[in-house]
Amino acid sequence: MDLKLPKLDGEALSREIRLHDPSVPIVLMTGYQGDSVMGRFGGLNVSGLLQKPFMADELADSVSAALGDA
Repeated sequence: MDLKLPKLDGEALSREIRLHDPSVPIVLMTGYQGDSVMGRFGGLNVSGLLQKPFMADELADSVSAALGDA
């Protein structure tokens, strides 16, 4: 998911997902610096982080890796 979403940002949505199902893989995508982003998501067990811009194969690899961890 993107960190900038209308109505519910990526951090809030990640927290909601974890409340309902802690096993769902979460892959974040952002244009922000990766280290600062991951600090905000410390306890949410994020499966991956994609820095924008990214290529389709990078997205596919991240999703595949996240699903492999699930």
